[in-house]
Amino acid sequence: MKKKIVAISLLNYIPVLLSVLLFRFGAPLLWPVFIISQVVLIIINFVLSRKKSELIIYSINLLLSTVIANALLTYLYYHIVSDDAETIMVGELGLFVGAVFVFVLSLIFILFKRNKTE
Repeated sequence: MKKKIVAISLLNYIPVLLSVLLFRFGAPLLWPVFIISQVVLIIINFVLSRKKSELIIYSINLLLSTVIANALLTYLYYHIVSDDAETIMVGELGLFVGAVFVFVLSLIFILFKRNKTE
């Protein structure tokens, strides 16, 4: 049971991997990829979780990975591709919007989750 929770929690860190691999394309390409991956991951979390507590754990991991992915994307893009102030501003905006998006989406799915009884 604990292996399943760890495996699904690690699955939620796919956006971090995407930000490292695709940072050179910048925010116009990566933000839609982040949005799609976050929606898919929250649906996977919803389907695979048996209790609300598990879904909350998965959602916290997804929120944390979203913050890390956006911060890492901004850092890498700023230091390797473009070192202007607008990069930092857009990165901070993306971090805030991404975190709010995942929080609201997770909250909606948590409210609809019912514990499975065996």
